[in-house]
Amino acid sequence: MATSAKESKGTPGVQPATTDTEPLAARQLARAYVPFQRYTRRFEPEEGLSKGTIFPELYFPYRPAEK
Repeated sequence: MATSAKESKGTPGVQPATTDTEPLAARQLARAYVPFQRYTRRFEPEEGLSKGTIFPELYFPYRPAEK
């Protein structure tokens, strides 16, 4: 037997699933979490172009695992 959203405790901070009868505008589709960043310095333009970013805080080069 299914329980309604009001009867279910669920996870704190998480909204229960909506029903198909609710309008789409009433549904929460996603929630973004974007932390604040402090930019302390910048790469020079040429270095930033080769690395794909001018912000050292955002530079994480791909390093394949060694086998």
